Amino acid sequence: MRNSVTPAAPIFSDGIAYTNLVAAGLTKLELFCLVSGVPETGDDELDAIILKGNRLKVAAMALQGLLANPETGDAALWETSAEWVQETSEASVEFADALLVERGMYD
Repeated sequence: MRNSVTPAAPIFSDGIAYTNLVAAGLTKLELFCLVSGVPETGDDELDAIILKGNRLKVAAMALQGLLANPETGDAALWETSAEWVQETSEASVEFADALLVERGMYD
């Protein structure tokens, strides 16, 4: 059995690992992909969750950059604070999507 498909946290009883259980938990590969943000588990549903998480993380980093900029981070420079919030958050998601598309992780 390939090491990557063995359980990341096998169930032990009396020193014996029960690795052939149907519900043994995440494999080492799945756990690595979740932790590192690499959507290559082979499970479409899990990969979609990882991509969604990546999108949120990258958008949050883009938002931090926009808020740190004196021109985009100052709500007083916009007509309304609601407009500033909407445009800044939309720009953050657009930057995230562009980066993930560029890296081939997102369509």
